[in-house]
Amino acid sequence: MIDKYPTQEEVKILKVKQDKVFGKDYELGLEKIQEHVMYKTLETKKNNRDVYFILSGLWGDKDKSISFIEAIEDFCWEYEINLKGLLIFCIGFDYSEAIRLSKKTKVVGTVQEENYFNAINNYKKEDVVKIIYEKFEEIISLRGETLDLGSSPNTFQQVLLNSYDEVKKQVLKTIDIVKPPLEQYRKDPLRATRVLNEIEEEKRTFENILINNKSLSQIKNGNAFFSYLENDKIKITDDYKLIFEGHTKALSLGYTQKAIIVSLDKDNALRELRGNLKVLKKYHNDSEELIELTNTLIELIEQKKYSNMVPFKALAKEMNITKNQAKQYAKKLTNLFTIKNSTFDNNFEKIKLYDFNKS
Repeated sequence: MIDKYPTQEEVKILKVKQDKVFGKDYELGLEKIQEHVMYKTLETKKNNRDVYFILSGLWGDKDKSISFIEAIEDFCWEYEINLKGLLIFCIGFDYSEAIRLSKKTKVVGTVQEENYFNAINNYKKEDVVKIIYEKFEEIISLRGETLDLGSSPNTFQQVLLNSYDEVKKQVLKTIDIVKPPLEQYRKDPLRATRVLNEIEEEKRTFENILINNKSLSQIKNGNAFFSYLENDKIKITDDYKLIFEGHTKALSLGYTQKAIIVSLDKDNALRELRGNLKVLKKYHNDSEELIELTNTLIELIEQKKYSNMVPFKALAKEMNITKNQAKQYAKKLTNLFTIKNSTFDNNFEKIKLYDFNKS
């Protein structure tokens, strides 16, 4: 990571390039892909080898496969080629090559090429595509990349602050458009503002945590709840800011749920939902989806008294941290609310989460 937080223009340039590599324009850079493949094919012929599969590197040992993945990604970044488009082209090339080789009496290649050749011959083309995508994702997960928060603490600190700003934006956006199936539902601006203020206060609480040598040392040694940030990913927002992707996603989900649930009158909402549920079960045999949604909303509203814990449950789920780590986080925010240890320990696992963006 760079020592100085990049300018908005620098982030924008990176975002544009990232959108090309990971976007949906699968034909982007097709000529460069073809040129590269033809060059590799000619090189193979010069070395008196008849076999050339582009993606056979996925069938090597773990270290070689990881290096192969990195080479593919570097190639896409360097030439601004769409990654999925490259895979689609490579699969098509390899499949054609396998058909050509299957007509020969003898196929000479490396062990990984033979394994790949056998896979292509033993499965339908669509199954080969699925296998390659799964293998690609599996190897990416094996790379085990982590963020070195100590390499550029000022930069990462700004990324963390940006993350809280993005959480506020996402919460405000969602509660503005979501409409739970409740006649009595109303967006209470005071309660929504309270939740947004909590996020802002949370941001202030942690505004120096990554540039404080003592706290940073604890994080890097795995002794603090923010250690999970080293396993997070950096994402670029639509307004060209860097954020922690998982951290932001989790808190956005958690605080959105909290903001919506606290804006409901619990007794009236439950009475209405339970009435709806009786009607759905009695008269609509094909309403499983509505019944499931209604049951979910009932569960969420019933846990209203534990709404302060919801963001931390979302964080634990998204970032794969323990209940105790989530509790450490919550305990740092005693200036906002107090959660008893017994309440947290006895009810944390029971808390249900719901993504209102999908409702």
